[in-house]
Amino acid sequence: MTADTARRIGALLDRRWPPRWIKFVDHTGARTWVRTRIVECVHESTEAQRSRERAFRRACKREAKAERRWDEAED
Repeated sequence: MTADTARRIGALLDRRWPPRWIKFVDHTGARTWVRTRIVECVHESTEAQRSRERAFRRACKREAKAERRWDEAED
């Protein structure tokens, strides 16, 4: 979600009497309704963040592969 949407949802969750449902448009343009009581985390997901996450996962995979013993099966 965008930073503006995350801020708006955060403000709704911080209210003394939060609404039962939170309504927003996600990054794909879909209208989304979520029960307030099940919201555990709100965060934005930018292109740069997703790119860094992919690079991190690739690096972790390379490390795991380099540490694998020769007699272990490959994935």
